[in-house]
Order: sequence, then structure tokens, then C-alpha cells
Amino acid sequence: MSKTKETEIITLSSVGKSVNVKLRRSFRAKGVAIHINHLKETELVIPHRGNVAQAKRFLLQKQSWLFEKLDSIKESPKTKGLKQVIIFGTAHKVQHVASESIFSASIENGTIRVVCPTSCLKEAVLAFLKDFFLKESTELANSIARKHGFSFKEISIRDASTRWGSCSAAKSLSFNWRLVFAPTDVVRYVIVHELCHLKQMNHSKKFWSLVEKVEPKYSSARLWLKQNEVVLHSYLR
Repeated sequence: MSKTKETEIITLSSVGKSVNVKLRRSFRAKGVAIHINHLKETELVIPHRGNVAQAKRFLLQKQSWLFEKLDSIKESPKTKGLKQVIIFGTAHKVQHVASESIFSASIENGTIRVVCPTSCLKEAVLAFLKDFFLKESTELANSIARKHGFSFKEISIRDASTRWGSCSAAKSLSFNWRLVFAPTDVVRYVIVHELCHLKQMNHSKKFWSLVEKVEPKYSSARLWLKQNEVVLHSYLR
């Protein structure tokens, strides 16, 4: 294990393999954690006042797990020829109609019909998915809010690399549009999570009790999201 002070990089090596791990301090971190994204970029995150030596020992203890995790991350699962995409956990066929002047997209009976130039197919599908998710997530959030007494101002979508959702002090909610690839119960959990932050802007016991009250089976959806976050970030890159 070596460290380059200028760039705060820790290099781990194992039989024919090596990985550079960026050391990052965080005011939000409550403990030491290893973060790996869909590009296999790896970080060792420690609390702002955390002990670096202890963090490095933790990293060494997790070395075997780290290499196994990196090996499990395959290249982005781009659908060949964009013949199908996943929407809320279910495969949908993509029907492309070539047109040099018309841009449109619609969904019906498990098929997404896209009219656009062939060179713009991927961009057209991405635009459709983002619009579709914004509409569906807004409707679901409104339904849950009415039933459980929440009130929010607006909803927007983003493509954040580390967050699935956020809630501002101004009661604006934001969700990662890549949740469109996740099962509906996972999407519902993330929406409930952020709605509960409207009443508890923290992750205290009161917060999680509120989440459980609204979504009793949230733990399974939370676990699914943790196990599949890399895959969700990899689709259609």
C-alpha cells in the first residue's frame, strides 16, 4: 500500500491487480466507508476529524472485498441497438421510426415508440425517460403527500452521482431520474424518504419511525437500492 501525498491517493495491490483509492474527509460522514461508482472510481471516506491510520487499516481489512466488488462491476449494460430499456424494473421494447424532421416519443402496452433521426435515438430515449419519470414521480409524491399529510412546493429531477433524492428547506424535492430503472417499490421508498424530511430534516430515530409508519416495508427497498446503485448508474451511459 502506497500513498501519494499531493493527490491523497492510496494504492492497493493484489496478485496482478491494483486500484487507486482516493482519501476524502467529509463533515457528513459518521464513520469510515468505501465508495465505488459505476466507473470503478474508489474513495475511502472518513469523518472530518477521523484517524487516517485507522481508516487505512480498515481499507486493508476490506481489500479482498474491494477487489471482488470491482470485479463484479461490468461495463455499462447498454442495450444493443436500443431495442429495449428498463422502466420501473420491467423491460420495454423500443420501436424506432426514422424521421429527419419529427421528434416524438410515447409509451403504450410495454412499447416505447420513438420518432426521430437515427443518429438521435439515444438522446430521444433519454429525454423521454426523464420526462416520463418526472411525471410519474410527481403523481406518486402527490398521492402519498395527500394521504399522509405532507406538503411540498415542487419536484425536479437530476443526475446526481451520490444522491437518489434531496429535500430543501424551501420544501422543494429533487430525485435522480435514474430511479426510472428501479422497481416501483424502490421509487416509492425514495419518495417517502424525502417527504419525511419535510418533517424531520435529519436521520434520527424519529425520522426512521416516520418512514416506517408511511412505508412499513421500506427496509427491503432500501437494501435493493444499495445493492443495485452501480447498475442503475450504468444504464444508457
